[in-house]
Amino acid sequence: MNQSGYTIFRLPALIYHQGTFLAFCEGRYGTADSSVADMVLRRGTLKGSKVTWGQIQVVASEKEKNIRLHNHVPLIDHQKNVILLLYKSADRSLFLIKSTDIGQTWSKPVDIADQIFKKAPNDVKSFSPGPGHGVQLKSGRLVIQGCTNVKNDSGGRACHATVIVSDDHGTTWQMGGYVPTATSKGVDVQTNETAVAALSNGLVYLNSRTLGYDQPRGQSFSQDGGETFGPPQLVSNLIEPKNLRGAPAGCEGAVLGFQAPEKSLEPWRRCFPIQPIDIYA
Repeated sequence: MNQSGYTIFRLPALIYHQGTFLAFCEGRYGTADSSVADMVLRRGTLKGSKVTWGQIQVVASEKEKNIRLHNHVPLIDHQKNVILLLYKSADRSLFLIKSTDIGQTWSKPVDIADQIFKKAPNDVKSFSPGPGHGVQLKSGRLVIQGCTNVKNDSGGRACHATVIVSDDHGTTWQMGGYVPTATSKGVDVQTNETAVAALSNGLVYLNSRTLGYDQPRGQSFSQDGGETFGPPQLVSNLIEPKNLRGAPAGCEGAVLGFQAPEKSLEPWRRCFPIQPIDIYA
């Protein structure tokens, strides 16, 4: 693509707040996943039915150190009117930045990795955020989805979809629950990259990549704000792509939560698209 000096843009994440769309991506200086990359943003202003997009903003960069910044997850703290962005560095670092002006300017990055892993169970040593956007629950809790590797009974490690949570508007964070491994047709179901939604009935919903060659995507629910999750349920009509080269199967996915239409409007809704709304509203 070679736009603004970047070779390619990868892993989009989109949020909307107060008439503004914020579209985040990795701006890569190469085509490989390991390429040096910046965190970049374009802001779009909604007027009527038209969105006018601004120029590319570099939100964070460690290009001078040849470091890739990746696995970004934006979310909105509606109670404080603040945009948060979590992203990962090439090492173990998990950087959090905040904006109080809808993405025009950003705070200095704070590494929250130590506080997360200090409180995490001993078998949890990693957290890879994303993909997509995080959510705020009606309680005010902030939830960011991702995956972790956990030691299993055989001494190896298995991948699990998980979340981190904050109950003080992003000042401190801790590891939430992770989706346990399940068995389907005699084969383990491991969950990997995951997307999150907050349901109107209070449940936290994860929709996750699975790593089995013939497995569709998996979904799991939490009844306690992300403290624990039930085992993954394979969703047969959410088919994962297979990988014929021996690498893990599947890919990233996205979930968008919106209110169900009223029954009286269902005939009209069949003729016109359902208008997405903020799940927190």
